[in-house]
Amino acid sequence: MERNWDTIRELLLAVDACPRDTVVIPADFEADRGSELLQHVELLLEANLIDADIIKVLSPGVSQFQVFRLRWDGCELLDYIRNDSVWSQTKLFFGNQKIGMTYEAVLSVSRQLNAALM
Repeated sequence: MERNWDTIRELLLAVDACPRDTVVIPADFEADRGSELLQHVELLLEANLIDADIIKVLSPGVSQFQVFRLRWDGCELLDYIRNDSVWSQTKLFFGNQKIGMTYEAVLSVSRQLNAALM
């Protein structure tokens, strides 16, 4: 699976918009995206950007997840990539440079773009 930064941003935005004491679940998204979303929730969980539970199923089908909240670093990242214009410019930068979008690089570029807006 290739990491999709648009999916990562979409998940972070969904969790941030979720009212307190509720969770983000696969049903909050298009039905055919369960596997993609689950894989990205796993990545975000491994990176300590979110608090979540993953419910593995033994039978064929997609395991479930529920995301409770953003962690500190998840909030930090989202603060820098929340703005649609900054996000578009961030992706354009990486496309033009033909370099990979790592967490540190995305954070650095989007931080610089946000600073330029101020």
